[in-house]
Amino acid sequence: LEYYRTFEKHVLSNNIDFQTFGYDQGPNPDAFPPEIVASMQKALDEAKKAAKSWFVKQRVEQAQKDLDWSIPASMRRSPDKALALKYGKKEYACTRANSAITIDGRLDEDAWKSAPVSAGFIKPKTHEPVPDEIQSEFRMLRDEDNLFIAVKCRNPKISELKETDAIWGGSTDSVELFLVPQKSYTAAYYQTAVSAFNRTMPPTRFNHDQFHKDTQWKGGEIKSATTRENGFWTCEIAIPFKMLAEGAPKNGDWWRFNIARNCPTAASSWSPLQFGAWALYRDFNFVTFAELR
Repeated sequence: LEYYRTFEKHVLSNNIDFQTFGYDQGPNPDAFPPEIVASMQKALDEAKKAAKSWFVKQRVEQAQKDLDWSIPASMRRSPDKALALKYGKKEYACTRANSAITIDGRLDEDAWKSAPVSAGFIKPKTHEPVPDEIQSEFRMLRDEDNLFIAVKCRNPKISELKETDAIWGGSTDSVELFLVPQKSYTAAYYQTAVSAFNRTMPPTRFNHDQFHKDTQWKGGEIKSATTRENGFWTCEIAIPFKMLAEGAPKNGDWWRFNIARNCPTAASSWSPLQFGAWALYRDFNFVTFAELR
C-alpha cells in the first residue's frame, strides 16, 4: 500500500498528466524523480520481507516488475538527452554534405558515401529486430538550407508491390519521417511519408498531438525520389529548413527524430516505441547536428 500511495500522492499533488498526447499511455518522466523511485523501492523491499502467503509474494513480485519496466521506459522519454541515452535511446550525428546531392533516389553521390549509416530497425512494443531481409537503413546530411535523408529498404518481394496512389496499407511499402525540433514534453512535431513509388503524404505539422494539426508546413516544398532494385528500394528526401517554424538547427543542436517503415510483412521503427503507434514522439531517438565547416 505504501508503494502505491507514494506514487499516487506524487502524481496527484503535482498534477502529472499521462494523457496529454491523445492515445499515449506511456510513462511520464515527471512521475519518476529519483526520490520518489527510492521511496517506492524502499516500500517494496519492506513488503517483500513482510509477505507471508504465496499470493502476496506474487503481487509484490509483479509490482517490482512494473517498477523495473517503468524506470527505463520513462527515462528514455526524458528531455534530458544524456539521461535518455543512458537508458537506451540512440543518437545520429548529422554532418555537412561535402558535395552536391541530386534528389533522384540513387545514393551514388560522394556525399552519401561519407555519411554515417544507421540501421537496426525494430518492432514496436517488443523492440525485437526485424529479419535482415526486410531491414532498413538511413543516412542524413545537411547544408545551410536543407536536411537530406536517404533510406534504403530491403524487400525480397519488391516485384509484388503494386503501384497505386496509396502510401501505406495493402501491398505497398513506405517510410514515414518525423521531426521534433522542440525540447518540451508536449512539443509540436512534423510528419511526412514516401512510398516505394514516390507517392507522398503532404507534410503536416501537428501541434502537440495527432488531433491538432496545421494542414501544411511553412512555405516551401519537400523534394523526394525513389528507385526500386532487386531486393530493395531507396528514397531520397530534401527538406528545406525554411519550412520549419523553428528554422535551421544551430551547431550542436539536437532534435528528436524517427523513421518508421510500413513494410507489408513487418512494421518497424528506428526508435524504441512503447506502443504500435508511429507518432509517439516522446520515444523517438535523437539527431544531433554537427558543426558546419
